[in-house]
Amino acid sequence: MRIDLVSKAVRIAHGAEPKLNQLRHAAKGVEAMFVKSLMAEMQKGTKLFGEGQGASIYADLFNEALAKQVADRGAFGIADLMVRQGTPKILAETAAEQANTTSTNPTTHP
Repeated sequence: MRIDLVSKAVRIAHGAEPKLNQLRHAAKGVEAMFVKSLMAEMQKGTKLFGEGQGASIYADLFNEALAKQVADRGAFGIADLMVRQGTPKILAETAAEQANTTSTNPTTHP
């Protein structure tokens, strides 16, 4: 009985992996946008990159690159929090999908 539960959990986790990867990618994107916005606000009123249109473009590129690095490292923890909150829902949806598949085609999974 316990082996059946473990086997079912493994099937659910394996089935949910593509959606979980999408969630991780999206969550990192959200964290990067937040960090980029935060950096832009912090730089307002400063002349860190000089003046003029070129300076604002350079500042935007710098903020984007920095935000991506920060998000990839999970420094703020926003992406991790989003993944922790979204994972149970994705696992539940995957379990329900697999249960529906099993009930309509009982030979698919023992």
